[in-house]
Amino acid sequence: MFYRFYRLFFCLIIIGFLIWLICQNFSPSSKAVVWQPSGEDKQVIETTNFTSHFIQKKHILGLYPSSRWTILNEGDSYLAEVWMEPIYFFVPLIKDSKKAKVILTYQSNLPVSLGLMHKKLFPLDWRFKLESLKDEDEKNGWKTGSADFFISQDFINKKDRFKGLEFIISCPNLYQQGEYIKIKEIQVILE
Repeated sequence: MFYRFYRLFFCLIIIGFLIWLICQNFSPSSKAVVWQPSGEDKQVIETTNFTSHFIQKKHILGLYPSSRWTILNEGDSYLAEVWMEPIYFFVPLIKDSKKAKVILTYQSNLPVSLGLMHKKLFPLDWRFKLESLKDEDEKNGWKTGSADFFISQDFINKKDRFKGLEFIISCPNLYQQGEYIKIKEIQVILE
């Protein structure tokens, strides 16, 4: 009697393990990942012990380095104000993604570029594939620009324990000209 119970229990564990293995390779056809500045970011910065953390269900690591940007509270929303470039963000990769579309909602008087970092071959390897933003829309003073990147093994990096894509937001001479970029939202669509 007990042997049947153990046999059934053992079979259920094996079936559960197989289902778990199958789900590890499952990925949706496309996945939208969004980062918006929040009050949590402001509290983290005010403690001066900034640690990159996941925003909104652990999808995009916050902007870094923290010494180049701050959080502004404008009414009922928060904005990231970048006064020194470049600034980076990291997106953990879902399996089998072949393309990443980055959509940036921002304000700036200077041209802004987005880049995808090549795989680091050594610690100070900072090679990027830069793309100028294609401004698609402007509403209430906010520009929405996008850039498309094709993903291969040459662009997958590791941060902490996650494999993913490291992006750069670049605006040359931002600090020298006394300008800044206000960022309302970063959206990454992985396909």
